[in-house]
Amino acid sequence: MVKHLALLLFILSACTSGVKVDVGRICVRPSSEGAAMKLSEFAASAECIPLETTDSVIINNPVQIILHDGYEYIADNAGVYKFERGKWVASVLRRGNAPDEYINVSDFLITKQGNPLVLSRSNRALFLYTWDGVLQKKIDLDVWAQRMAWINVNEPCR
Repeated sequence: MVKHLALLLFILSACTSGVKVDVGRICVRPSSEGAAMKLSEFAASAECIPLETTDSVIINNPVQIILHDGYEYIADNAGVYKFERGKWVASVLRRGNAPDEYINVSDFLITKQGNPLVLSRSNRALFLYTWDGVLQKKIDLDVWAQRMAWINVNEPCR
């Protein structure tokens, strides 16, 4: 498992052009810097979904957004938030210095079981949590990773 996750982190650097779709995530890389792009070039439609905010659900400078299985998942530096059609469902806010906490959220993915896998560049680690905030597994990394994605090692990166 650790080897697959490490491989996943390194293979991303080989993708340099085109549009790629990963588990509800759209990565758009224009062919030239500053070139104008039309939404119709990579999406058939767009929809604005207002997100519920409360005193305990305030997103500051999102680092990643994933749309998957009818949910909107959004991460900022402090945590990962789960919404359904804009209504808050759950959060993982485990920022700190304890063994089951991360210093910051650099990136995240959602597992097949629907749980958040958090990458913390500062910790050089991956943290797998339940939506109750319980740490299931911590994987220490030997690299400073900034981003990650699920890949199929049998398919070439386009």
